[in-house]
Amino acid sequence: MTRLLVDRLVDFNNERLRLIFGERVTELTREIIERRRGDLGSALDALQRQYPDDVAALEVRFLRQSAVRQETGRYQALFEEGLIPQELFEDLKRGVTAARAAEPRPRFDIGLDTRRLIEQLDFLSALSNAQLDRVARLLRPRFTVPNERIVRAGDRGDAVFFVASGAVEVRLPVRNVRLGTGEFFGEMALLTGRPRQADVVALSYCRLLVLRKADFDRFVTANPDAGAAINRVAQTRLAMNRDDHDRAARRRPDSTRSP
Repeated sequence: MTRLLVDRLVDFNNERLRLIFGERVTELTREIIERRRGDLGSALDALQRQYPDDVAALEVRFLRQSAVRQETGRYQALFEEGLIPQELFEDLKRGVTAARAAEPRPRFDIGLDTRRLIEQLDFLSALSNAQLDRVARLLRPRFTVPNERIVRAGDRGDAVFFVASGAVEVRLPVRNVRLGTGEFFGEMALLTGRPRQADVVALSYCRLLVLRKADFDRFVTANPDAGAAINRVAQTRLAMNRDDHDRAARRRPDSTRSP
């Protein structure tokens, strides 16, 4: 609702305030409103990534409520125009009220299955259920606050992070990528241990689950059959990444070449 009001303020500022205060003041207020709208957009995006299922359920509920209001308004107009009798109008209103009362409230659930999280890592896809359970027990919790730097570019890669709840932003040199509940980042640390390529900052209060490389390496050592399966998938993944990097390098112009 706040975002809708701010959107309406943009038109109000451009159409009404200019006539009263002039162009200079209108320009200043426009900058303030646009900044506020940007902050709201970022906050709502972080909220949607933190609770994707709940936000989707709320959006469906709001759309249904809007449809019900339009339906009720249409019945009211038909009655006032004398096109339907009082008895039918009251019956239609009771039907709308009953349908609204029968609609269940969206269920708010922030629980997340750790097994479902780690299964998303492609190089763990070959593990058995028992092996995945052992990996899940290696996860360590971490809690972050908004604007906290979780990963710093250049640091040694020593863990993969799963977002159990919250939203983070991966700040790459050319663009920023936002991740939310159920997603993960830093997985290449388990395979290579190379330095981090980007900063990662928390956008909201986050509950993270951390799988450290040292713990993962001990698991691989204690489970050689799992290690062999992981290694096969990992080598394919690394080869694909190298190919992608080579193609990107060929597309970039050579800055050292003389014009």
